[in-house]
Amino acid sequence: MARATSDAGSHTAPRNDARPPWLWRPGTIQSVSHLQRRLAFALLLAGMLSAAWPCRAAEPPSGATRLHVAGGSGPPGPDPSSIHFDFGTIDPLAAAPLAHDFVLHNESKAPLMIERLQTSCGCTSVLLTGDAQQPPVALGAGESLALHVRMDAAHFRPGSADKFVWVYAAGASAPAAVIELTVQVPALAVFSPSAVEMGRLRAGSSRSLPVAVALDARLAALGQRLELISSVPAVRVTPEYRVLEAGPDDGARVTRLYTLTLGAHADLGRFDGSLTFLVRPTASVVGSPQSPTAPGDYSAAVSGLVAPLSGEIEGEIRAVPSALVFGVIAVGRSATRSVAITGVDERAMRGLTATSASPLLTARLARPTRSGGAAGSTSPTWLCSLEVTAGAALPVGTLETQVFVTTASGQRLAIPVVVSAAKP
Repeated sequence: MARATSDAGSHTAPRNDARPPWLWRPGTIQSVSHLQRRLAFALLLAGMLSAAWPCRAAEPPSGATRLHVAGGSGPPGPDPSSIHFDFGTIDPLAAAPLAHDFVLHNESKAPLMIERLQTSCGCTSVLLTGDAQQPPVALGAGESLALHVRMDAAHFRPGSADKFVWVYAAGASAPAAVIELTVQVPALAVFSPSAVEMGRLRAGSSRSLPVAVALDARLAALGQRLELISSVPAVRVTPEYRVLEAGPDDGARVTRLYTLTLGAHADLGRFDGSLTFLVRPTASVVGSPQSPTAPGDYSAAVSGLVAPLSGEIEGEIRAVPSALVFGVIAVGRSATRSVAITGVDERAMRGLTATSASPLLTARLARPTRSGGAAGSTSPTWLCSLEVTAGAALPVGTLETQVFVTTASGQRLAIPVVVSAAKP
């Protein structure tokens, strides 16, 4: 009876919960701690196994485009399909073009069709060597193919130049391989000042400025055959036919002196041009020393020796803006753009005429009107609209020309015009 009384006293009502019984019995905390220790041991064991047998990365699909490029000038980068080759510092007067060979290797498990080869500019060419000289050409799995790249750096300007070769596979928009070429081009001529600014002049006045050019000794040896010219017709270049002694930092350079003269009959408006050198095709100049290299070689090299030349002539009228840019228009369609012509007074605006330097453009002036300038202002108070129309006969490409507005007193305002035409 005592046992029965003890059992009856310890009886508890059954629970309707479906949870495991150990969650409700005394000792629950101990049971949870025991489970956590077992879980921690399992995680530790899993970590040890993963360290002993590391997981391998998934292999790319057998048809993936994978081209490995070899032939770079430095250690290979993280991407084997992209490579860089540095030609270093070159001699711009050297006649031989730059060349280097690269190897393409198909690392995929399927044949690859090389569809086309593309370069970043016309100075670079690329050819497949072997039996197939031009794409398309099939490159089997594990096979290699050689590329011969040539670059003509004769026309490069001083400084660093970067060019690219892209290899495209059939069916892919992104290149399968990229080759970057770098070359350092030393300056054959150093202008002083480096940019020539003639300043702002009144119409009918003139100005002269000195310019010194430190030339590579081989170019200076051309004598009078090497001629400095201006792209601005109103600026005349006069050689002094004397040189300065070479300084300690000049190296193998000869410094020539020139005088630039902006004539009194220059057109109104702002001009932006350049100074560059021209090698005369023959050695017919009296007293000119002969050159050991063909003139054509030097002509290509000096074409990149350029110094900016700018200035502005003020007169009775001016254009706002000073240049007219059409942008791109569709071939076969005409387009019209306009600029404002302002005058210092009403007299300056009388009898204006407009002409175009190109038969592909027409220019028309509207009737002058008085502007609402503030009292006492020295700014022009009269203006009219100049409408320039590019005709439907404009061919594909870019046209750079000028239109002119002439006053009754004979002052002529030159307005640069740039218009590009493309197929719609």
